[in-house]
Amino acid sequence: MSFIIIGGAAVTEFFTDVFRILDPIDPTKKIAFAASGIDTLATRFLASPNKSGTLALVGDVEDSKLITTVLKATSATASLTNNFSVIEYLNGVNDFTYTLPQFSDVSFPVGSWIEIRKTGSGDITIAKGAGVTFRSAFGDVDLKLVGADGFSAFAEKISSTVWYISGSVAAA
Repeated sequence: MSFIIIGGAAVTEFFTDVFRILDPIDPTKKIAFAASGIDTLATRFLASPNKSGTLALVGDVEDSKLITTVLKATSATASLTNNFSVIEYLNGVNDFTYTLPQFSDVSFPVGSWIEIRKTGSGDITIAKGAGVTFRSAFGDVDLKLVGADGFSAFAEKISSTVWYISGSVAAA
């Protein structure tokens, strides 16, 4: 465990009104934290991937990067406008197919994701476009959303040809 020595004592916890991170060149530039929005007796963690980057405020993120819900009532092929979106099928008792296309057809960047959700009892098949590989618990096969109304699957692009599929799915 890491700690800081203050007044001869090892300290690992600080009140947010006294803890600041200062810029080493200009100490008038500070980062302060506030824990007032956290539930009583709760601990929240901030984790970083193993890379450097910049934190962005929601207001600074392009609208195209915000999560949107797209309602569908027909079979479709994913498009770039579906990136970082929830595709919700209003399928009732109808069956539909949602296809994840090859990179040469739609150039989703690595790290893209799409959630596919069903509302109704009809089947939703998540299909591979030509040249696409699925990684899932069921191998490299087309998949079907399973479960009740509101269940979903999550597709994340992990390479130029591979989508990782998880969630409420089974082999189609």
